[in-house]
Amino acid sequence: MQGIVLVGGLPGSGKSFFASRLADAAGAIYLSSDKLRKAMAASGKYTREDKLAVYRALAGRVEEAKGNAWVVVDATFSHRDMRNIFFDLAAKLSVPCVFIWLYADETLVKERLAKPRPDSEADYAVYEILRDAFEAIETPHVTLESTNDNVDTLLKTGLNLMRDHETT
Repeated sequence: MQGIVLVGGLPGSGKSFFASRLADAAGAIYLSSDKLRKAMAASGKYTREDKLAVYRALAGRVEEAKGNAWVVVDATFSHRDMRNIFFDLAAKLSVPCVFIWLYADETLVKERLAKPRPDSEADYAVYEILRDAFEAIETPHVTLESTNDNVDTLLKTGLNLMRDHETT
């Protein structure tokens, strides 16, 4: 495995849209916490331990990745312990871990969350809860703003970050 890219952000930030396209552009493996939550029949289960179970399962999938591909992990990553699962795994595997934090203007978040989204249960009330409970990011990361028309710029930045962290 080349490395791990964590794409985090609150609901409506555009993280899933961006992360899936970044994985496609990089030829990387894409893992979604929302999709895995459904596969684990964990929809509607949001205690801290329930969330950590999903993150641990995601980490297990990352660890199973074979070959030279990067793995792009799409999840909220709103708490330190959720992020540390992957930073610890990257250290164990001796691969880089790149963390991209996406955010969007709150008006845009409201618009996005008002539309049906096939994999996410989050609405604006969930956004507010996660926003208010968010734990500051203390590890190296890049913060990017998502708008409705800048995905190409975001992808260029993401691909450059991956290139900058490639191991030889």
